[in-house]
Amino acid sequence: MITGITRLTATPCLALASVLLSAALISQSARANEAAYVLLYHHISRDTPVSTSVTEEQFAVHMNYLDENNYRVVPLEKILNAVEKGKKIRSRSVAITFDDAYPSVYDNAVPILENNKWPFTVFASGEAIDNASKVALTGAATSYMTWDQLRELERKRGTIGNHGYKHQHMLSREPDETDQQWRERIAGDIKYAQSRLEAELNKPAKILAYPYGEFDAELMALTAELGFLAVGQQSGPVGPSSSARAAPRFPLSSEYADLPRVSEKLNSLPFEIRSPAAPATLLVLGEDKPTLELKVAPGPYRASNLTCFVSAQGTAKVRWQNSASTFAKITARQPLRIGRTNYTCTAPHESIPSLFFWYTHVYMRREEDGSWYQN
Repeated sequence: MITGITRLTATPCLALASVLLSAALISQSARANEAAYVLLYHHISRDTPVSTSVTEEQFAVHMNYLDENNYRVVPLEKILNAVEKGKKIRSRSVAITFDDAYPSVYDNAVPILENNKWPFTVFASGEAIDNASKVALTGAATSYMTWDQLRELERKRGTIGNHGYKHQHMLSREPDETDQQWRERIAGDIKYAQSRLEAELNKPAKILAYPYGEFDAELMALTAELGFLAVGQQSGPVGPSSSARAAPRFPLSSEYADLPRVSEKLNSLPFEIRSPAAPATLLVLGEDKPTLELKVAPGPYRASNLTCFVSAQGTAKVRWQNSASTFAKITARQPLRIGRTNYTCTAPHESIPSLFFWYTHVYMRREEDGSWYQN
């Protein structure tokens, strides 16, 4: 049981018996159905933007749910290494992550995690931490944690990861920048960010969280060359066919952080994806209604009930291309908005009503003149 907080009550959308049955069946399934879950938080506060926050009470409810339903809270690196090395992903494993190193995480989330002796990962951008540490010397409040606070988190089972030095849109090109110049610039940002972590901290992880969750196959390849594991912000469970250079995480914010939705995420299964290789795509200029060609391995999912949702639109058109229901073409009904758009596809398990298979693909669409969109 979680200690050190006010006990909060909530009614899960799944009965405990159903959860336990699901867990037992998952453990007996093929490797394609192995699943781990990475939760992504930003602010833990009721006073910060709703789109990137959960309240202190919501966070406590989430942690209570993990505790009461026997999830294994493990270091993120353990899950990513299992994927990278092709090892078995232990079912019901959960990693807890925070992007940007906001003070509300230090104040409101870490005490709960520390009381339960749970590991967690904070992804910090070096420039923001450098600036916050200077501001803190004046006695003023800071918008981000300081190096001293991050060092304290390391002593409390926290791991600090790389979020880039400048927290920039890494796929964006400078005017007249060549591909090689772009590679050198982004590699320099990632490496300098890591050097600041290594200079200030005891043992930072060599894991990159892509700023804004933006990446493509080229950035994944660069990340691999630099020797990093990496995570995105696209939702979904981690499975054997996930990439250790773009592992999915479930972003949680107050709009989507009620317990029924969270429990659904924590009882999802990964499709075994055979293509595309990268779960994110930067659209070429002029392309605004991309078709996702999704190839999956056969599995115990109800293909006839595959549903794909497009951010800000609703359901997409889904067309199976073969009788085996392993190759689908998914197309938005309207042009995608400028910015990031998710195609989130789910299909119910063929025999367990409480389980859904889940995959998300991210598209990024620039302004018509090729400039990067405002976040």
